[in-house]
Amino acid sequence: MRAFGLESPRATIEANEKGWHGEAFFPGSEAFAKLDDPPLDHSGVIAATAASVFHAGVIAEMIDAGATWTGPILYAEASDFQRANDMLRPAFGNNASGAHAFAQQVALHILSTAWSEVEAIAEELMRGGEWVATS
Repeated sequence: MRAFGLESPRATIEANEKGWHGEAFFPGSEAFAKLDDPPLDHSGVIAATAASVFHAGVIAEMIDAGATWTGPILYAEASDFQRANDMLRPAFGNNASGAHAFAQQVALHILSTAWSEVEAIAEELMRGGEWVATS
């Protein structure tokens, strides 16, 4: 979200029987109400770019594992995927793999560029279980 000039969400992580469970707590609707309305988006580019925020977690996991993105990652049962899909559905239809691919590539570019910062945030999460943006 910081890459788009928006307030970064608070994040938490905790160990469970499957390994780790993390969650980002996005700003409430009042934070978004302060923003200007976006321009008409007939192409869907704004929606697909914004949906990258919800794909960032799975893309960060992919980067951390050293895996290469080879095509859209469809994880339909996850709330992050469902949120991205909700953003993309009006312009592209339900579960549009091309739109999800674009959003994931945006997330990949942003996270790869700022990977040292992503690692620092992850270290803080692992150490204390919570991360809150300081600026």
